[in-house]
Amino acid sequence: MSTVESLSFNSLANVNVRVTPNKGREFVAKHALSTNTTLFHVYPYASAVLDSFKKKICARCLCVHPTRFFSLHCHGCDQVYFCSQECYEQGNHHSSSSTTSNKSSILTPLWICSALRKLATLKKVDRHEKSVAKLVLLIYWQREKEQMSTRSSSSFEKGGNDNNNDKENADIVILSSTFEQVTALESHYNDWSQPVKQDWYRTQQFLEKQLVGKYDNTEDIMHLISKIESNSFGIYLSDNKNKGEPVGRALFPIASLFNHDCNNNCEAEQITEDQNTLEQFERKEETIPDPKNPEQVIQRYYYPDVFSQTRGNFRSMLIRTVQQVNPDDPLTISYIDSSLPVSARRQKLKQDYYFDCQCARCIDELSLKK
Repeated sequence: MSTVESLSFNSLANVNVRVTPNKGREFVAKHALSTNTTLFHVYPYASAVLDSFKKKICARCLCVHPTRFFSLHCHGCDQVYFCSQECYEQGNHHSSSSTTSNKSSILTPLWICSALRKLATLKKVDRHEKSVAKLVLLIYWQREKEQMSTRSSSSFEKGGNDNNNDKENADIVILSSTFEQVTALESHYNDWSQPVKQDWYRTQQFLEKQLVGKYDNTEDIMHLISKIESNSFGIYLSDNKNKGEPVGRALFPIASLFNHDCNNNCEAEQITEDQNTLEQFERKEETIPDPKNPEQVIQRYYYPDVFSQTRGNFRSMLIRTVQQVNPDDPLTISYIDSSLPVSARRQKLKQDYYFDCQCARCIDELSLKK
């Protein structure tokens, strides 16, 4: 029998957490929910942008520059860029909060700069493994910031962001994640084949050297890699210019309490920057000579390489229902493209998430094949 688990979600109006045999912890409906009911927002615990997009996407709020690149960056590593002075001061590895005169009370995490620099030049490791390794480093860095701060959401202060419609979202709960929730995620490292473990060996060695003294044993790193592989979400460009390929990845440990179902009753949406706000407050206009007719002038619109303030929404994840849900029903999302045929869906889930899907839809579709 399932039991309600008393975690830090008591304030949520629509969901409970329970432990179910063979499924572990999962979200269930507190009461009947109608379609398009917002359950909550949640910030990622940590996020990492691919190196090829690091100048285009703010490392703190994950705002995407509409046309070109950002210029503010951490001078300690040159690997993270910021959309605004506000994001630079809050997210920079050498921000004022880490360089106060009272250095005995605040840790200066210079190790992250060295690690990110070395990762950028690491040879014989593909882009996918590098993106996972980058997220591992940033998760450990976020843990240090979490330990230094008395606030649970220190790295996700929203400041004065025009994108936040506080009146409209006044009743929406926004959650922040903790390292404890990251450690509670399920790892499938022990299920990995020896060839797969061998493929990750060079990345493992690199991370062990960069994270000396920050983990209990070397398998902690590999278990975290496995958790990222099974639980992280891709960061995508909204205009699809990258042909559907992720430009980064983020870890939302709270969202991992939603189990999979091929007929999911919820969906997860990452909230991006508002394009209308960018156009209204950041787009600039200038008069330049017409290259085709020097005697004439034309008006040119452009976006500066430093915005006036934080413009991204930190890719906070909005969870809402997509169908009616009965009381105590599991709340589920789809981990894969649910439009795929049943055999392809089950193969993908087995390959990436290490389970054989036994949802009602898969059972029904398999029975029709017999």
